[in-house]
Amino acid sequence: MTSNLDTTTFNSPNGYTTNDFGTNPPKCFGYSIAIQTDGKIVMAGYAIDPVSGNNGIALSRYDTNGLLDTTTFNSPLGYNVFLATLTNFFVYSLALQPDGKIVVCGYANTPLFVNPTMFVARFLTNGLIDLTFGGSGYVYINDTYFNTRYPLQTFDQTYAYSVQIDTNFSPPKIVIGGNVRNLNTSPSLNWFSIVRLTSVGALDITFNITGVFAKNFVSGYDEFGSSLAITSGGNYILGGSQVDSLTSISEFAVIEIDTNGSPTTFGPSLSGIFLIPHFSAASNDSGASLKIQSDGKIVLGGTSISNIGTSRYAIARITPTGSLDLPFGSGGQILTPFTLSPYNLTGTSIDIQSNGKIILGGYFNNTLTFADSFSLARYNTNGSIDTTFGLAGNGLILEDIIPGISNNESGNSIAIQTDGKIVVGGTFNYPGGGEDVNFKFILARYFGFPPDPPPNPPPNPTPIPNINICFPAGTPVLTDQGNLPIEQINPEIHTIHRRPIIAITQSYMNENKIVCIEKHAFGINVPNRKTYISCYHGIMYKNRLIPSKQFVGRFHGVYYVKYDGEKLYNVLMERHQLMMINNMKVETLNPKNIVAKLYTNNYSNEEKTKIILEMNENAKNKKHHLYETKNGYETITGNFTRRRFSVIKHNPIISRINFHTRKHYLNNNQYSHTVRHHNHHQMIRPTIKLTPYTFKHGRRRR
Repeated sequence: MTSNLDTTTFNSPNGYTTNDFGTNPPKCFGYSIAIQTDGKIVMAGYAIDPVSGNNGIALSRYDTNGLLDTTTFNSPLGYNVFLATLTNFFVYSLALQPDGKIVVCGYANTPLFVNPTMFVARFLTNGLIDLTFGGSGYVYINDTYFNTRYPLQTFDQTYAYSVQIDTNFSPPKIVIGGNVRNLNTSPSLNWFSIVRLTSVGALDITFNITGVFAKNFVSGYDEFGSSLAITSGGNYILGGSQVDSLTSISEFAVIEIDTNGSPTTFGPSLSGIFLIPHFSAASNDSGASLKIQSDGKIVLGGTSISNIGTSRYAIARITPTGSLDLPFGSGGQILTPFTLSPYNLTGTSIDIQSNGKIILGGYFNNTLTFADSFSLARYNTNGSIDTTFGLAGNGLILEDIIPGISNNESGNSIAIQTDGKIVVGGTFNYPGGGEDVNFKFILARYFGFPPDPPPNPPPNPTPIPNINICFPAGTPVLTDQGNLPIEQINPEIHTIHRRPIIAITQSYMNENKIVCIEKHAFGINVPNRKTYISCYHGIMYKNRLIPSKQFVGRFHGVYYVKYDGEKLYNVLMERHQLMMINNMKVETLNPKNIVAKLYTNNYSNEEKTKIILEMNENAKNKKHHLYETKNGYETITGNFTRRRFSVIKHNPIISRINFHTRKHYLNNNQYSHTVRHHNHHQMIRPTIKLTPYTFKHGRRRR
């Protein structure tokens, strides 16, 4: 292979794509990308309309093959340039809501206000403006809101550079970060700012009284917010730079605000801010992009310009309490060695792989041609450069995508696909007629070279068990990192209640029906959308865990629908606990379940295959109904839970696997509790280990 680009499956044979959206001459500036759950890529920026001369919000969506999604995104174009009368939009960030709607932010020059003004806009999944948001699809947050909240100050300019969706609320809220300029200082200084909006685009008055926050943490310094993230506890982390107003020397800065809009005790002074020391003597350091690791540590990447003018990639990792993570790199900081690249590097966007490795992207400047092009670097979890990344073998990708002295590609945003490929979006500029310069969106996809060779499929791929658990694909699970479709949860990254996830199990169901629960069936927003669940899965209702099928016919909006044979998923954790599905508390997979043991016991692939095949053979022969209830819950006094169970005579699965408790009771799931006899309301215990008897609902029979 001669290129780091994915030239085989992404707009082959190029590995990149450029678009101008019908503007002539093309003036399209790409700044932010995000990847949908279906793998499609959304890119946002702004484009200059050749007729009015105004900047419009530019959105495009690409299929996984790198071509515009002309079928479902503002068909037949695959892009949308939204214009407002006499308004110039400058778009710098986008985020995707759980329902797929697209939220963008930036600032605008509009005749409605004298100075640059923050704005947020929302688009439907089909690429059209969402008129339910703010009444027109977009809202402004001008200086008046900040002056009202802080009457002793005089703000005149507001800027937004980062947007996030806060899924800790239902419906989710929209949070933007940036900075606002205050005229009450000499010279005028920028303050860090955070704004929170409701789902309909109104200022959220539960956040800092009026919905806006602004603060100058260190007197005499400009403070610029570039990148926003949300902690697992719901606090807001804003990263950027602090600039000395006298010397213009800048340094990385990070602040933390709680969910109510007040600074936390983050940082050594407990004031909510942490300033990262200069990466080299008298260097100018600009923090551009921030991500939070699964362990809560904060990674801020950007650029460090030395006192002789060379620019390098720079990264700092910060503990959740606001101090440098000393084991990372050199005392918590990384400055990419000049020996790895003779070119100047500018870091603009950071992301974290599922294995914890860090990708910093941006662009490099060729000192011979003075042209810019995309650049990437990968770092190990300890901060060292990952030399397995890139064909050059030095941890960097510096590749002129579209060669030419006057061709420039500026990488402004990166995102990592679920398969590990890296997508970079930005702006491509090249000579137009005369002295004019043309600009286009550019999107490229890279491998993480050297790529792992494709695995050889096993001679007999491990089959999927047929057993009644539990949720279809697309069911959102509330993790500490937000609501995620159950099949997309990564146990290496995501957690629930700050506890690790062991596995996301897969199965098919033996039955031909599944329980459907309509929105509001158990109360207002419980669940908050239509939910499908297997018949015996436990739902917490009035402090009791009850099988879903027991609600059928007893609650309006709970009924059976046909199960069409689709794959089902469940969440396996170290302990049996509760999780949130569509605002409804349900159980996780019990670790004592037979499927759970396939993930936790050290079975070889051959042993797993044999067990699953025997299990599926029983299902095929209609024997599963004799022990199907091993996945169902019933409630007993004291809110304990237990599984109903049966043992089939000479069961070929159970007889070969040790699924007994210390008391030698049958324990496919949770059988250690005393079992209630249904007919006589007396407490009995099964007193045998594994016999040719059948137990059903706690009753022994021959």
